Formats: sequence, structure tokens, C-alpha cells
Amino acid sequence: LDAEKTYEVTAQLGVRTTTSDADGEVVEEKPVDVTDAQVNEACLAFLGKSKQIPSMFSALKHQGKPLYFYARQGIEIEREPRDIEVFELDVLRIELPYVDMRIKCSKGTYIRSIVDDLGQNLGCGAYVTRLHRTEVADYPTDKMVSLDTLISTQESLDEGNFAALDAFLIPMDTAVSRLPRVTINDEERSRFDHGQSVRGVCEAELIAGVSYRVYHQQADDLLFLGVGEGVKDPRDQGQPKNEIFVNPKRRVVYPS
Repeated sequence: LDAEKTYEVTAQLGVRTTTSDADGEVVEEKPVDVTDAQVNEACLAFLGKSKQIPSMFSALKHQGKPLYFYARQGIEIEREPRDIEVFELDVLRIELPYVDMRIKCSKGTYIRSIVDDLGQNLGCGAYVTRLHRTEVADYPTDKMVSLDTLISTQESLDEGNFAALDAFLIPMDTAVSRLPRVTINDEERSRFDHGQSVRGVCEAELIAGVSYRVYHQQADDLLFLGVGEGVKDPRDQGQPKNEIFVNPKRRVVYPS
């Protein structure tokens, strides 16, 4: 999903590592000779759109292998800068050499790289000692469940009764709630289920290349069917009419 994410991170100034986090080897140590005001100013400089070069210790692929595969062998791969955006950045605590931040950013943003750049900008180096993702898109933090809670709930279940675990579930279409909605009728439901394009009813004009969440109208309820993509004159619609239809991309299969 091309959705923004929110993180809480603790940076330790004065130390730089190979991975920009605590898993790497220390490559540089410097005294931390900065003020709180300088730290605040340097942090807020990351707000907005910018270019970021991904870390070599990332899962981005090069010739089919993640960059960290090469990094662990001491091989440096040239990486293209990527467009990122930091929507919000709050400095939560400064107790030098530690700095706590909350960062809301676009997909593909590497927090470790931001912290490493922060240290370089301050002239003392920095690395991540703690990183916690608190939000993805519209998923609320109060719906998060710890692994310990899941395990303890599972252990307390009566055999065959999963109601307590089911209570933790949220509807699957919440993952695509930001996509425009297309509603289809019974006839089009059959086409969609068989991988064929549909027209449906949308709140706005269909656009080629745009993803849509697709629902089947059932009496007073809507059944989520999956995600489709706008396509101009798909082959299964016969003679071209210069019209946009929705092709299935990911379908939900329900028991018959």
C-alpha cells in the first residue's frame, strides 16, 4: 500500500554504525557538542519532500537479491535517490546524547537513514537505538494487540471456540479504505468472480490505472470482493468503446 506510516524512534548521538542501528558495528565515535536548540532545528529540517538514498542494509532488491546481502559481503551498490516525504516530525525528548522523535512519513522512507543524516548534519554521528512503528494509514493504535495477549487469549480458549480471537479481527477492506469504491450488481459479480472486467457504479468517473475497491450490492449490505484497476477498453468487453472498466487484480474468495 502507498500509505503513510508513523514511527517512534530513539536516536543516540555521538556514535555511527554500519547499519545505522544497534545491530551494526561502530565505525565512528565523536563528542556530542550540540545544544537542544540545534538538535530541534536539525530534526525539523527533515519536514517536507526530499530525496533519500536507501541504506545498503535494506531489503531493496538489486539483481534479485536484497541490498543487505551485498552489504554483508562488503560490496557497495550504487543506489538511486528516492522521493520521500516527512509529513510530521515531533521531537518528544532531548536528553543528550538521546533524542526521541515521532515521525509520520511516506512509504519507502528509511528512518535509519534520517537518523544517520541527522547525526551527520550535527557533526557528531547518530544511530537508532529504538524503533517502533505505531500507525499505518488509518489503522488505529488502540486496535493493536501484542503477541503476549494473543498467546494468552489462545491458551484460555475452550476447544473449538475462537470467538475471543475473532474479536481482535477487523474487516479486511480496511486495508484499502482510501481507494475509491465501485459497486457491482449480481450479473457483474459473476464476471468479477471469473476474472472479467466490470463497469459498476462509482462515486466518481473511472480512471485508467487507478485502483478501486469493489463491492457487491446485497440487499441492504455490501460484500467486499477485492481490488480492481481501471482499464480502457479491456479485450473481454469486445469492440473498443473508448470507455473505462475495472479489471480484477486481487479477489476475495468466499466459501460457496
